[in-house]
Amino acid sequence: MHRAPGLSARARDEVGGIVDDETKRLLVQGPQPTDARTRRAAIEQIVSRLESAYGASIVAIGLYGSTARDADRDYSDIELFCVVSIPGECRRREWVDADGKYEVEVFGADVVRNRAAELDEAWPVTHAKYANPRILRGGPALFAELKRLVFDHSEADFYEVIRSIIVGEMFEGLGKVRNSMSSGGHDQLPRVLMRIATMAQLLVGLAHRHIFTSSGLAAVESMQLAPRPSGHDELCTMAMRGELDNPDRTSEVIERYWIGVVEWAADMHIDLALACKWPF
Repeated sequence: MHRAPGLSARARDEVGGIVDDETKRLLVQGPQPTDARTRRAAIEQIVSRLESAYGASIVAIGLYGSTARDADRDYSDIELFCVVSIPGECRRREWVDADGKYEVEVFGADVVRNRAAELDEAWPVTHAKYANPRILRGGPALFAELKRLVFDHSEADFYEVIRSIIVGEMFEGLGKVRNSMSSGGHDQLPRVLMRIATMAQLLVGLAHRHIFTSSGLAAVESMQLAPRPSGHDELCTMAMRGELDNPDRTSEVIERYWIGVVEWAADMHIDLALACKWPF
């Protein structure tokens, strides 16, 4: 007998038992407006609970995101990290209640140092919390060390990541665009443009050792950094406005941007020669 897809009766009963009416109501209504005073009271409550849970092992607590910058709005969430003297500790918790959404990470001091010292493609949007947190608990020494670790990379290190974006994202993305245009199947073009625009912002951020205020502001802030590839602003503006319904224009904008990237890399003395040779 054909069985309709979905949860089994037992699974439905278990879910029904877990997702009670109050939980359903909370989730269905989604984020609700919360004033800054309530949000800051919640921060203090979180800090108090962390202190109760970890006690003397707490080394520092930092707040990051829009709330740390006093740029939070009615539907902003709360993000913070707690550093403890427990080697290898690494926990992440996210939850919601009637007043908003929360994210708390607890790191051992060794773990947070390693995280701050990481350099990858997403560095310009992931490392603001280590470079510019608001200190809630702990002295400034650890936070100063984390900021130093964030930027403690050589030009060669940054250029290696930039090369990986140019070859692994931009060149590959251009191939997808050309496949789409030659086949007449344009369904994936909007997604490809959005991906290339995102990587374009990261590319410029890495080149200028710039940590963006937030991922949401990366496009605008990247257009204020110079030099940047020709065609960068047109690409980012197109993505921000959602102008994704014209395949010919989408293709033209990406093709122009690609030429701009190659010329920009040459002007920046980013050697792409090794990326154009067989490695073995």
